Amino acid sequence: MTEATATLERIRPAPNAGGSRRRFWDLVVVMALTEYRRRYAGSVLGYAWTLLRPLMLFAVLYVVFTRVIRFGDSVPDYAVLLLFNITLYFFFQEGTNAALRSFVARGSVMRSLRVPALAAPLSALLASSFTFGASLVVAITWILVYGIEPTATWLLLPVLLLYLGVITSSVGIMLSMLFVRFRDVGQAWHPISRLLFYASPVLYPFEYIPEGFFRTLAAFNPLSPLFVQTRQWIIDPSAPSWSEVAGGGVTTVAPFVVTFALCAVAVVTYLRTRSRIAERL
Repeated sequence: MTEATATLERIRPAPNAGGSRRRFWDLVVVMALTEYRRRYAGSVLGYAWTLLRPLMLFAVLYVVFTRVIRFGDSVPDYAVLLLFNITLYFFFQEGTNAALRSFVARGSVMRSLRVPALAAPLSALLASSFTFGASLVVAITWILVYGIEPTATWLLLPVLLLYLGVITSSVGIMLSMLFVRFRDVGQAWHPISRLLFYASPVLYPFEYIPEGFFRTLAAFNPLSPLFVQTRQWIIDPSAPSWSEVAGGGVTTVAPFVVTFALCAVAVVTYLRTRSRIAERL
């Protein structure tokens, strides 16, 4: 029995206790820490990859959009906006990918220790949040070094992070439940998440999307208001808000309705699948 498994054995909820909240969250934290350490075990740079991966992607995209396509020259403070947006999207992508395979990755633990089903995707999401936290500190530090002065709207950053966490958790839990039964979900989610990266206003401001069908479609993307408000609250106070770029009416509330629907689907999928997870691993 490994050290991690022995620790899980000691803190798992007692079968007749209904699952103590404290024991449950202790279990989630231990599984998350184990996953986080395992993810970088054996690599030469180790935890440095936490910062290098988003920075490498940022460097490539920044050169492309400011030196090749020369699109970024027309967007104020494009460099810091791009880095911050990539940092946020990386958490969504990493978190959902990790949660998707969380049950399969922890199959032996789930079968032998009878841990609560929800602990697997939540621990995967928490492990991804460790990486995200370090990247976020670097992004904010660079914003300050770049010369962006903090404003009162920076206090709203937790609202943005909470909204991102809700979306990532909902999608991650839903995918993890579906993946147990339909392994094709893993193949399908990779191109879908890549498509979402380019379809979301990560590389460009939302108002640059042509008016009409494509802008209306983009307004239903639950990630769109996240990046619009990030730009206004953190980077450029003069940038338009979500209500301004969405144009009011249905399109303004559409992404929040979609987010609520994702939460509902995640809950229903979990309740209908949790009792059969172990036997399908």
